Amino acid sequence: MAGQTSAQPVNDELLDALTQAIVDLDKVEAHYQRLTYEWAAWRLDNYHSAEQFKEVGMESVRPVLDEHKRLFMDPSGDYYAATRAFMGARVLNPLVAVNMGMEEMTDAIKDLSYFGFDEFRAGHGIIKDIIGEVPIYLAIIESTSTSFWSEVDGAEEYDAALKKKNDHNPEENMGRTWQDDRIEKARRVWEWWRTKAKKFVYFFTAARLVALVPVSSTSVERAFSQVKFIIETAGENLLEETLETRLMERVSKY
Repeated sequence: MAGQTSAQPVNDELLDALTQAIVDLDKVEAHYQRLTYEWAAWRLDNYHSAEQFKEVGMESVRPVLDEHKRLFMDPSGDYYAATRAFMGARVLNPLVAVNMGMEEMTDAIKDLSYFGFDEFRAGHGIIKDIIGEVPIYLAIIESTSTSFWSEVDGAEEYDAALKKKNDHNPEENMGRTWQDDRIEKARRVWEWWRTKAKKFVYFFTAARLVALVPVSSTSVERAFSQVKFIIETAGENLLEETLETRLMERVSKY
């Protein structure tokens, strides 16, 4: 009939290719579904996000953090008093105190009582008087010129030697300054106090007392000495419990 087209014969090769494509697609979809399931199952049993890895890390170190808090932050901890004393001593470093607010400085001054000096005893010491000198202290710190720190005794020689060292090996020293040397930094801070002493009544007393506190490993060295003595006397085959008992006896005795 006019206006009608006859049906085109089906190409067998094309039909076979289409059939195979459908089969292949079904296989790909099945493979995709299997991988999707495996991925979902893996996510249930494994950590896969930054938050989860962070939580795992926190759980791993939590016992250490808890022990740290118990020793250093709990009022009944072995090193609580030493920690508070250290935090209080920061206020006596003008390089630190210049960045402290009034409230932070007041809290630090109160913590000086943990050094155990009679002068810092609550209610009978000079803590309130030191707090009263804070405005003077801050004014003197702020009026200290930057050049002061490079003009104290011995600073010129130290800085020259350090510069030579930095120039000789810049990669290793990374442009270090005297403030990266804790001993040199402490020395220059003490020089600051020595030159400003007459301007204070109570602050310098606190600085002098704290500076006299010895930082020593004597007690640890004494324990090692006793362990060495016990082993040399009783032999190396001591039970751990026996060694510990004898050590406690000797340490408490001496």
